[in-house]
Amino acid sequence: EYIFKTYSPNLKINHEKTQYLTTNGKCYVTGVKINNEKRVSYGHEKKEKLKRDIFHLFMAKINGENVENYRQVLGHVSYAMSIEPLHVKQIFKKYCDKFGIDVKYVYKWFEEEN
Repeated sequence: EYIFKTYSPNLKINHEKTQYLTTNGKCYVTGVKINNEKRVSYGHEKKEKLKRDIFHLFMAKINGENVENYRQVLGHVSYAMSIEPLHVKQIFKKYCDKFGIDVKYVYKWFEEEN
């Protein structure tokens, strides 16, 4: 409360909405998981869904098909990149290696319209 009073006197803490969290359970803040090491994570379930979506994106692009939720998938990729860029790059590398696609070609997918 001292910080609010000192730096933001117009803001007040709503004690009814205040939650105190422990490290024993899942801790999500604004949709992002904070793990026990106090690091931000995309979350296991979201990572698995992202991996599936990226796989379907690769398959559609390889087969010359349109992806119904193309922009949505790319939005999720961009969001995940802002949280855990190494993990997303590993997924793309895995599928680039698996399908023999140059990663520079994949980056063009983000620039084009579906």
